[in-house]
Amino acid sequence: MTGADVRGAARRSACPLGVWLAGVAACAALAGCWETPPRRWYDGGPVASGACDGGLCCDGGLCCDGGRCCEDGGCDEPDGGVVPLRPRERVCDDGLDNNGNGLIDCDDFDCADHASCCADGLVVFQEDWSAPDLTFQWDHLPRATPTSPPVRVAEGERTMLRGWPDSEPHALLWNSCVPLALGAELRFDAVATARGSVCRDWYEPCDRYAAVVLSPVADTLPGQPLLDDLAVRVHGDARVTTGGTETVINQAMVRVTQGEQELARVLIDPEVRYTIALRVTPSTHEGTASLRADLEVREADRPPEEVGQTVGGFFVRAQATLERDVSGCLDVGGLYAGIEMTGDGARLGPVRAETLACANPSQFHDRPNGTATLTSGSLGVPASYGGAYIGAPSLGSSFNSASDAAPRWDLFFEASNEPPELALVAPVGFAISHARSATFGALSTDWSTSSTPRLGEDPPSCLASGGGCADESVRDPFLLVRRDAGDVLQDFTLAFAARLPTGAHTLRIEEDVSFSPSVPLGGNGVPVITPDGACRDLRDPALLAVGGGTGGYWLFFTCIPDAGPSYLRAARLENDFSLRAGTVQPVLTPSAVGSLASGGLFGPEPILRRTAAGSTLQLWFVARDGAGNTTLGLATGQLPAAAVPDGGVALGPPLEVLPPLAAYVANPVLRGNEPVLGVCPGLCRITGAAVSDTAGVTDQLRFLIARRVVHPGGAVTSDLVPLTQMWRGP
Repeated sequence: MTGADVRGAARRSACPLGVWLAGVAACAALAGCWETPPRRWYDGGPVASGACDGGLCCDGGLCCDGGRCCEDGGCDEPDGGVVPLRPRERVCDDGLDNNGNGLIDCDDFDCADHASCCADGLVVFQEDWSAPDLTFQWDHLPRATPTSPPVRVAEGERTMLRGWPDSEPHALLWNSCVPLALGAELRFDAVATARGSVCRDWYEPCDRYAAVVLSPVADTLPGQPLLDDLAVRVHGDARVTTGGTETVINQAMVRVTQGEQELARVLIDPEVRYTIALRVTPSTHEGTASLRADLEVREADRPPEEVGQTVGGFFVRAQATLERDVSGCLDVGGLYAGIEMTGDGARLGPVRAETLACANPSQFHDRPNGTATLTSGSLGVPASYGGAYIGAPSLGSSFNSASDAAPRWDLFFEASNEPPELALVAPVGFAISHARSATFGALSTDWSTSSTPRLGEDPPSCLASGGGCADESVRDPFLLVRRDAGDVLQDFTLAFAARLPTGAHTLRIEEDVSFSPSVPLGGNGVPVITPDGACRDLRDPALLAVGGGTGGYWLFFTCIPDAGPSYLRAARLENDFSLRAGTVQPVLTPSAVGSLASGGLFGPEPILRRTAAGSTLQLWFVARDGAGNTTLGLATGQLPAAAVPDGGVALGPPLEVLPPLAAYVANPVLRGNEPVLGVCPGLCRITGAAVSDTAGVTDQLRFLIARRVVHPGGAVTSDLVPLTQMWRGP
């Protein structure tokens, strides 16, 4: 027999169209893989969790309206029209722009989880089996009763593992966890042995095999195989010849298994050396950030550029359940990698594990560079204006001079001397504070913090005193930092929300803000947008420079309508921050995000990335569901780069227009009780988030997640949790 025969396509095609649209879970249970979505999924985006199709009603009291989900009795889109859904890239390695957005393959964010779109990372381990003692880096399992090392044989210039002489499963485990959440590749050589006797069961995969296993556990029991989240097993070959006719009793093959259940198989020739590559990349499954795997099996003597037989789309594990806080996976979640062999069915050659650098919006590094959770106490906020609450952070990064080695961080936030929960019965006042740090440390000495508010009254809230405060309440600061080409600070502009006598808020902007936290802001801001018929209240302004072209800015903000949940809007501002007429538009609505936003969207944080392929707008936001739970989410949109003459340098275009946004399919990115945010002693809800690039560091985002924590005893506190994210990909 020559070549290879792939089985599994029939199993994948068993996932019908309706099953996919109803939920990927049914297909996964049937075939152990993701089905290729139908054309209309790519055109319209995936149906959100709790969404509907074909007249089926949503859960949570939602109703269907034209194939989308919305609140009962409130199915009209906000004024300004329906936010368009963008089509999705169908294939990521065909050199085509499948969704017609001007971005081909890996330049399109839809391809961020495709293995071919991930950059090479670092070698985790490389084993050629030639060392005299394999116990130095490999643990023999079971640990309690380790067996002798496996038999090794020389085949040409390679050392191959032949296994153990008995018929029991044995395993070697790499001595530390293998990080997978940003992608990884395991590559190894294997030969299916042509056995002299048939295997235990005829016409079934031979019970003698060699395997590379990804496991959530670091040990096993005597005589038991290693628990496999995903395993690649190479099975032996057995044939009999009768009357000159050869009959295959046990066909040599490579099988992908999960929990010992077969997901796919590739038939191979015995006594032929194959190179097998298992690529694990961050992806999504049932709307949850997960890992997927793809397998390539290629004859080792073939040219490297020749693609072998491939099977893939296997769900491995949800990212939230990966191993963390263990050796090898302290920052990036992963699993244990092991070698398992039963009998003499196959020989295993050199094994190499290498990390990849894939874009993964769900992967964060907690406590970056020794930072810790911030509180009003650690920031040194005076109790007179911020002793009861801090929140709504906004963050900026810059250098004071070109010779600086570390950036300065400027943090603006809202504060109050009275808890915001009192707003249910009476208006609570807020002021805006400013803290600066070069270390982002956890001590008050690490920060220079305003002794009085940069803007607003001290105290800002006067409910306890029984009287009203003299000045208006101001909140929701957003800091726009302008830097030169060397990331040296040039000037500050602050946008914020100011409360009107009616209780609603107008959005204001103050230019040329002093850099020092110790002096007043210098003005009360100029009103830019006021409530109108579409929005009875305005909150959470966020500025983003157009970045060329005719110049100016985009102002993103939260619109609170008279009826229905809040949603996100944007308006175009001129260079002097005046409003350009006719540019106010909705950019993201709860129906585009799904049931996790049925209670509304708020707190937009825009980030623009420009590359030779185009411009990518990341819009981070906080979503509130029908029960009041809040989560951090992400939506993205892209504009392709314009063609340039030969010799020119392409660059993503300015944001003269906003691209259509699509919600990240693994939203929510963060919940209030995520382990990466630290211990949650009670009820933890996200109340806001700051997202900033990092001066001098390409592709590093710094997050500051604001939480309100209700402790078991009833006490309520505020904290700001720093995270970082290395962003790669489009």
